[in-house]
Amino acid sequence: MRRFRDLVFWKKLVLFGATPLLVISILIGVLSYRHTQDAARETGRKSLSDAVNRIDISITVRSRQINSAMQVMYNILTPWEGEDGGAAADLGQMEQLCSQLTEPFPEIRSISILLGDRVAYTAGAAVSPSDSALEEMYQLARWFPGRVVWSEPTPGDVFDSQGSASPVIPVLQGIQDARGSTVGLILLGVDPNAAGSAILAKQRILNHQTSLLYSRGSRRIYSDNMVPEDLQALMLEQYRAGRRMFTVTYDGKDYCCYAQYNGMVGWVTFSLIAEEYLFPNAASLRRYIVLLVVICVTLASVFLMVLARVITGPLARLNAAMRQAQRDNFDIHLENDRRDEIGELTDSFNYMMDQIRTLINRVYQEKLAQMNAEMEMLQAQINPHFLYNTLDTINWMLIDQDEMEISAIVVALGKLMQYSMDTSMSLVPLREEYRNARDFLFLQKTRLEDRLEYQLELEEGLEEFRIPKLILQPLIENSLKHGAVHAAQRITVRVLTVRRGERICITVADDGAGMDGERLAACRRLLGSAGEGQGRIGLPNVARRLQLHFEGRCEFQLDSQPGQGTTLRLWLPVIGEGEGL
Repeated sequence: MRRFRDLVFWKKLVLFGATPLLVISILIGVLSYRHTQDAARETGRKSLSDAVNRIDISITVRSRQINSAMQVMYNILTPWEGEDGGAAADLGQMEQLCSQLTEPFPEIRSISILLGDRVAYTAGAAVSPSDSALEEMYQLARWFPGRVVWSEPTPGDVFDSQGSASPVIPVLQGIQDARGSTVGLILLGVDPNAAGSAILAKQRILNHQTSLLYSRGSRRIYSDNMVPEDLQALMLEQYRAGRRMFTVTYDGKDYCCYAQYNGMVGWVTFSLIAEEYLFPNAASLRRYIVLLVVICVTLASVFLMVLARVITGPLARLNAAMRQAQRDNFDIHLENDRRDEIGELTDSFNYMMDQIRTLINRVYQEKLAQMNAEMEMLQAQINPHFLYNTLDTINWMLIDQDEMEISAIVVALGKLMQYSMDTSMSLVPLREEYRNARDFLFLQKTRLEDRLEYQLELEEGLEEFRIPKLILQPLIENSLKHGAVHAAQRITVRVLTVRRGERICITVADDGAGMDGERLAACRRLLGSAGEGQGRIGLPNVARRLQLHFEGRCEFQLDSQPGQGTTLRLWLPVIGEGEGL
C-alpha cells in the first residue's frame, strides 16, 4: 500500500483507469456472451417448439383427409342391407371409388372391406388378419361406432398374406346394418415410414434437429434420424411424468426436447436437439470478445498515459502556488489561458485568494455588526416590558382618581397586548382563547355600547383542548366587521364550543346585517384557499393555521343571509386524550 501511495500521479491515473476498464470490459464481455447465448438458445427452443406445432398440424391435416375418404366409403356402405340388397351392388364400384379416394395418399398400402370374417373387397396387399386381430378390430369398431379409429402399429403379416415383416398402422371404421349392429369393417393399411416421411417433410427448422412419432401405446412409428434407444426411453419417461418441454442428459450431453400429443390419431410428436447446437457460433464469439477486450484496454492505457502527462504539468504549477499560500502569502495570482477543468481550478484558486483577502478585511466589521444585533435584541425585549409597566402606571393613576371603568379598559387592553405578544407558546388551551375573546369583546362593547351584546359558552371538559393561538379573536372581528358596523340595530355575537363524537365544533355567530350571495361566495373562497394565501390575514390565516396543526382534517362551514346574520362553524378533530385534550 505504501508503494502505491508513493507512485507519481500519471502512474496512478493509468493504473486506476486501465484496471477498472479491464474489469468492466471483461464483465461486459461475459454478460454479452451469456445474454447472446441465452437469446440464441431461447430462439432455438422457440423454433423447436414451432416445429413440433407444425408437425402436429401436419398430422391433423393428413389424418383428417384420410378420415374424410373413409367417411365417403362409410356413407355408401352404411346401412348394410345384406348380400342381395342395394348396398351389396355397390361393391362392384369399390375398385374405382377406392382408387380415386386413395390416390392422393401414397402411404396407404392396402384398402379392404370385411364382412364378418370374410374379405369382400381388397386392393393393394392381400389381407389375412388372424382371429385375435380381427376380434380386436371389431371390438374397436363397436366402441367407436361411426368413427375412424387409428390403431396401434402391427406386424405386416396381419395384412399381407405373403408374410411381410414391415409394420402397418390399421385404420378402421365399422359398417353397420339397419339395426345399428357392426357387420363389417372398412380397413386401411397405412405404411408408417411413408406416412412419417410425408408428415415430417420440410418440417426441420434447425440443423441437427431430430423428430420422432410415437403411437398412443408408446410404439415408435417413424424417426427422421437415428436416436439411441436409451435416449428414447428417457424422453418417454419425461413425457409420462406430464412434462411437455424438458431437458434430458444422455452420454454427457444435454438435449432440449418438446413433445406434443395429437388427439386426432393419438400420436405423440417428439423433437429434440443437443443444447450445444442451439448456439453453434459460441467459440468464435468468445474469441472475438477476448480480442476486443485486449485492444480496448491497450488503447485506453496509451490514452491515459498521454492524458496524465497533460494534467500533471499545470497541477504542479498550481501546487507551487498553494505552498506559497500556506506561508501566508495571499498576494498570489496565477495567469490562466485554459478553458478546461484545470483552467476552472486555476480560476477557483485565484477567486479563493481574492475572497481570503476580502474576508480578512471584513472580519472586524462583521464582529461589530454582531454586537449591534445583540444590542437590538436586548432592546426588543425591554420595549414590551416598558409598555406593560406604563399601562400598569396608567391603571393605578385611574384607580386613584376613581375612574374604575377606564381602568377596566386599560387592564383589558394590557391583557390583550400581553396575550398577542407572548411568543413562548404557539398552542393554548381553549380557556385561554375564551379569556382573550372576553377581553376583546369587553373593549369592543365599550366602543359600541348598547349596540353590542355577546355570549361566550364553553362545554365542560373542553377547557384544556389545545388549539393554535389567536383563533377566536379574528373570527369575532370578522363578525363585527360584517355585522355591527353596517347594522343600525343591536347585534349579538355568540361563541359556542361543544363536542360532537370525535370532533369539536366551534361556532361564531351574529345576528347582524349578514352578507349577500356574492360576498358570501368570496368569503368561502378565502376559507378554501387556506393553503395558498400565506400573505393574507383574517379568515385565510385562521384556516391555514388550523389545517397545518390538524393535518388538513378541519372543516369550515360559513352561512349568511342579508338581514339575518352570519354563522361560522369550525369542525376540529379530537387528536387524543394526551394531545388535543
